[in-house]
Amino acid sequence: ILLFLLGFGYSFPYEVKIYDKKNNFDHSFIYTLVQDHHNYLWIGTIDGLYRYDGFSFTEYTKQQGLAENIVYSSFAASSGKLYFGHVQGGISIFTGDHFENYRLSNDVNPQIIQFIEHEQQVFALTRNHGIYLIGEDSTTGFLQNEFSDKVCSGIAILDGMLYVSHNEGVSYVHLKNLFKKGPELSDVG
Repeated sequence: ILLFLLGFGYSFPYEVKIYDKKNNFDHSFIYTLVQDHHNYLWIGTIDGLYRYDGFSFTEYTKQQGLAENIVYSSFAASSGKLYFGHVQGGISIFTGDHFENYRLSNDVNPQIIQFIEHEQQVFALTRNHGIYLIGEDSTTGFLQNEFSDKVCSGIAILDGMLYVSHNEGVSYVHLKNLFKKGPELSDVG
């Protein structure tokens, strides 16, 4: 019995590793993390995007094809594409070998805080400029809805309803209602 009780007092050691200057990763402000379909970890920072393969970091900035250096949100779509949202409304989509860059709007700079996918359609929630649909043909459409005048913080889809958390609470809209008139697509090339 004594050996059994002593066993409960023994804690199993575990390792905590911190990636910092010593490991060639000098970024203390990280906005987002996402794992891709190849098990790479993508880290969005205030100074760019980093891909970690388990051994080393690869840096991506505007010089390597990003729309902007500040990477604020990330999402791995079922198509295998990776979506990265930026503070000034830019989107960088990693297709597997390069980045394609787009803007949500030419009129405003909506900060992209979260992506979500429904039936292979990707939506981008912005801080205070509503929700956008990112089409397969790399066009974006602003979804005219009640969320554009609120400070939004999160988005979820449940039972055909799109829920948005914001500074006034949580609102929802039926997904079919978003598309009654269809999104207004605009070329953002």
